[in-house]
Amino acid sequence: MPAETTVVVAFARPALHAAAEDVLPEPLWAEVRRLQRPIDRQRSLTGKLLLREILIGAFGYPADILQLLHRTPEGRPTLGPAGPGLSISHAGELVACAVSRSAVGIDIEARPVADLESCLQVFAPPIAALIRRSPDPEQTFLRYWTRTESVLKALGTGLALAPDQLAFAAETVAVAGRTWHTRELDPGRPGHTCYLATPQPARVVEFPRPCPTAGATAPASGRPWGGRPEA
Repeated sequence: MPAETTVVVAFARPALHAAAEDVLPEPLWAEVRRLQRPIDRQRSLTGKLLLREILIGAFGYPADILQLLHRTPEGRPTLGPAGPGLSISHAGELVACAVSRSAVGIDIEARPVADLESCLQVFAPPIAALIRRSPDPEQTFLRYWTRTESVLKALGTGLALAPDQLAFAAETVAVAGRTWHTRELDPGRPGHTCYLATPQPARVVEFPRPCPTAGATAPASGRPWGGRPEA
């Protein structure tokens, strides 16, 4: 069995954060300000602050670690070649963040799906047919889509690689000569679907404390950061 990789994950509701001005570098603020909709600015800001708290609290990085954060040409957040794997996603009422010593991708999506039939066109015909035949096509689509996005984020290509090139198995996805391990996470909020992708089976660790800088509100489930810690 392949060795496990540990992934620290956290979920938070998007919000404005008074403390952010003191900790977010100007280039990251510029990313936030470029967004037009208030909810998009809140999601972007919350994701960056949540990432900072995980890097400091779970990985021991210094408080100014976001000074090193930049994006690859494909748009992937990175601290450089020697840095940890980073992934941020947001949809609906939640922001998700994952950090690991190895490559990692996380994706979260929320119901409803706009124009499901058009969305199905991104998948290979057998997968699209499977989704249509399922008891809940919308939820099945979201599971396949979040698996797809998480793998492409971990791979670092984003949607530059077409989703119909992915080969799905029960717990893995093969693409571009590599096999990725995927698992569904419980984000602790109804109507949201989340998947994680890693190069080895993942040991998922819930971020152990609320994010003071992000000031996020606990999900309605009552669990402060969503899904249960998992071995």
